[in-house]
Amino acid sequence: GLREASTQGAMLSILVVRLDRIGDFILMSPFLRELRRSFPAARISLLVRPVVAELARRCPYVNEVLELELADRQLTLTGMQRLLEFAHEHLWERSFALAFCPRASDSVMVDGMAAYMSGAQQRIGCSANVFGVQAESYEKRALLFDRLFTKAVRQPQRPMQELERNLLLLEAAGLQVQDRRLEVWFTAADRWQAAQLLAAVPRNRRLAAVSIGASEPRKTYQVELLAKSLAALAAKEELCFLLLGGLGDRAAGEQLVQALPAGAAVNLAGQA
Repeated sequence: GLREASTQGAMLSILVVRLDRIGDFILMSPFLRELRRSFPAARISLLVRPVVAELARRCPYVNEVLELELADRQLTLTGMQRLLEFAHEHLWERSFALAFCPRASDSVMVDGMAAYMSGAQQRIGCSANVFGVQAESYEKRALLFDRLFTKAVRQPQRPMQELERNLLLLEAAGLQVQDRRLEVWFTAADRWQAAQLLAAVPRNRRLAAVSIGASEPRKTYQVELLAKSLAALAAKEELCFLLLGGLGDRAAGEQLVQALPAGAAVNLAGQA
């Protein structure tokens, strides 16, 4: 079992598969820390998309980062061939004893197939029927995709934050979770850049970061409603909102700055 294996950590090679984006990777930081706590001497390999790799390499809890661009929700024949070639070139030689797939979404097949093709002896991931829904379509999908894992974990039928979903996977595997705090790892250059960006921020205000963009339009909050919410908060406390996002969010950031009292917001969209 995993409890016994944790005492022989030096003999273990562990794969963690997470083929999505930066935000979800940061939410997985407690998972990686607690996995390392359970297997202090193991060799942990992390498989991520290239967009996440630079951040992932700063993680002190993994030994190496492998990159694979395979974001298809349903694997095509081309994707399967690419994955098989990648496994042959990079995964099989590592003789993984254990693989984890923390992602719980419609893309569970992609991560699960990567774990399966890695040749890992034990593969623990989220069931394709994530919440244990009784609908026949969900059960059929789980019956097919869950075979990629030696242990497919179904989660409680209640709302859960992504961080909690990740840690539930460790707990379902019989491992202890001692610390649920998020982490992110910065370089000296990162800290210098942040200091330059904050130079114009009023010193007498508390800082509150606000993400105004998202990878999908359905995840964004309407600018007009966001302005009302931030204005209400600014009226109660001496806050300065740091508006964060990509270049495409720059205009929305300017709109928010104009809608809020002077000095209540700084538009950093596209600069950080």
